[in-house]
Amino acid sequence: MFYIVPITEQSETFGGQTIPVRGPKYILDTNLPFSCVPFGAEGIGIVSAAANATIAAANDCFSFPSDLTTTLAASDVTTLAAFLSAANCPSDQIVAGLTFEQVLQIIAKIFLVAQTLEGLTGAPIFTAGTTLSTTIANSDIAPIAPIAPIAPIAPTSSLSVTSPVPTQIGPFDFSGVSANETIGAMLDAVSQQFTEVVVFGGAS
Repeated sequence: MFYIVPITEQSETFGGQTIPVRGPKYILDTNLPFSCVPFGAEGIGIVSAAANATIAAANDCFSFPSDLTTTLAASDVTTLAAFLSAANCPSDQIVAGLTFEQVLQIIAKIFLVAQTLEGLTGAPIFTAGTTLSTTIANSDIAPIAPIAPIAPIAPTSSLSVTSPVPTQIGPFDFSGVSANETIGAMLDAVSQQFTEVVVFGGAS
């Protein structure tokens, strides 16, 4: 089964010592195998695990159907879009007629972009006041987008200043990202650069 669940700090015991760890809510205490693809540092993740009645009943989780070849009806799109919007995950690529398997891949690839950005900045994308509609220039991830050169320092000088522009970061190329682009549009566009299948493992 596949779920989208909150990532929370929990207490776990290892070798007789209790330590705080971050992991999928409702999962760690079961001691069952699972795999998880976090949405960067944004506090949710896709979990692959055995069927879990607690997660299925939880309001803060989304459960995919056991048959991932099921196609989404309009009502499914509305429900999933509302869930993702609350978590600051774009849903523009998700439309009726897609299978839940296709949707799972779309979301996983968006999550991988967020992971890449977390690795670059060490911080969440969505800090206080930041939403999917926030432009890159007005967010903490502004350095990934090129900006126009400022005016020369002096009339006789050829010097100008631009922001550093990373190009390839892992499988993703951010060189085409515009400072005026919204975070939601950027996540959608960059995620589609990843054309391989995201493989989930660790659960049996």
